[in-house]
Amino acid sequence: MKNTLKFLFVLVAIVVAACGGGNSGTPNGPAATLRVQPRIDSVILPVGGGWWEATQIRGGTKPYDTFNNVGGLEAKVEDDVLWIRAYGTGKEGEIVVYDESLPSQQVKIKGATQAVPMSSNAGESFSLAAGQSRQFNVRGGIPGYTVISSNPGAVVASISRSAVVTVTAQSIAGDSDIVVTDATGVATLKVKVTVQLSASPALKADPVSITAPANTIHEVLISGGTAPYTVKSAVTFDNTRDSNTNLATASISGSVVTITLVAAGLARVVVTDSVGQSITISVTINPDLIKVAPIKYDVNENFRGDILFLIDGGTKPYAPLFSLDDQPFIRITMNNANPNPNMIVTVERCVDADRVIPIDIYDTKLIRQTVTLTIKNGTAQCVDRIRPPPP
Repeated sequence: MKNTLKFLFVLVAIVVAACGGGNSGTPNGPAATLRVQPRIDSVILPVGGGWWEATQIRGGTKPYDTFNNVGGLEAKVEDDVLWIRAYGTGKEGEIVVYDESLPSQQVKIKGATQAVPMSSNAGESFSLAAGQSRQFNVRGGIPGYTVISSNPGAVVASISRSAVVTVTAQSIAGDSDIVVTDATGVATLKVKVTVQLSASPALKADPVSITAPANTIHEVLISGGTAPYTVKSAVTFDNTRDSNTNLATASISGSVVTITLVAAGLARVVVTDSVGQSITISVTINPDLIKVAPIKYDVNENFRGDILFLIDGGTKPYAPLFSLDDQPFIRITMNNANPNPNMIVTVERCVDADRVIPIDIYDTKLIRQTVTLTIKNGTAQCVDRIRPPPP
């Protein structure tokens, strides 16, 4: 067996993109060439993203199987589909798909795993009243996180196995840095928490910065301060060109600021409350980033169709990453086929309350775009719809 596997890795991979079922195509029957559809020549997977339904296997002679020498990566075949997930980082290698004729027919896909920068849905900072708690999800890095509070007298913090951080304010006013460290002990995420004893907290924006491509729309939630709020956009950070709309436009309704990104560059959006407090939202518009439509989608928990997100820009193939805590609720299929790559999301579980799920989409250069799916809690009876993942 050892000699057979050695021979397996020195053969040249034959990858033919074609339509059709397991024993069909050109030529027809058992002689059909083993291939994957859509064709994938290489992939870099972000760590911690769960199982990815990468591509379908066609031709050759069933049964199919797979082997890989990519550190931190697992690959399986389930119902003629190649499934891949990254659980850690390692050197580059190959994913080998083969049929019953091993080693006569095989497809080789270059593979690598890479940890992405740690991020969360908490923004860079937020405020809590004494005794108040807040939770946020952690993504990126290598799962196996730990958390500390720099000022436990003001704020205590804990993290669950599903990477949900719970922060609780104590009865002492002050600031604390909540620092989450991944399994390597190197990658960290820091969120500043301010505990306020007064009934009127400081003006806050969530998020306080946006990085995205042009022609996308983003919402920022404003809290604290004294309503009503006003908003204006500016193209530079030196107060010399206020209200410039060439790069970004901004409007506000209640406590929600809607920002439309127009053209590449650096911009800022300034929100001011009725007593003069202000906060600045930094905006980076990059035309080279991945473009996804829609950027935001709301769906009822009883919805039984597929939610389609169209993808453009960046460097294919794309791979999704979302919180471990959210993975029981949705299923993602990424289609990297030309000419219209897309991501299909299926809701699989009911929710007890509205659930907001951020999904990061990475290309092979680890450029990221984030879309938001909100599963609405319905009034009618809801039944879970779950397709078991591969073993």
